[in-house]
Amino acid sequence: MSQRFHLALMIAAEFGAFIIAAGIGIALFVSQAVSPSLFVNGAILGALLVGAVAIPRLAFRHLIGCCCTNPACTGTAYPQGSSPIVYRCRTCGIEFETSVSEGEDESSTRR
Repeated sequence: MSQRFHLALMIAAEFGAFIIAAGIGIALFVSQAVSPSLFVNGAILGALLVGAVAIPRLAFRHLIGCCCTNPACTGTAYPQGSSPIVYRCRTCGIEFETSVSEGEDESSTRR
């Protein structure tokens, strides 16, 4: 799997899981199926949303890798960092910087 496809799949999985968890959480919240307490239902909704993003992110960063960009290497590269996301091969150690960031770093903020 190419790094571009891996990155797109990771983002799509996080977004899709968030939407599905939001639908389930809102349905539970509105129906009060878990608890009649708004606080408990709100806490469950929040936990569902955080977990829905965290689980695909952890899976793609540690378990599901992509091909190394080094033609002489047959290793697997995994994303690291967040601003920008950098792929690093666990076999040869080569790093490939993407143009995708998960947030702003301090150097890019305007004053």
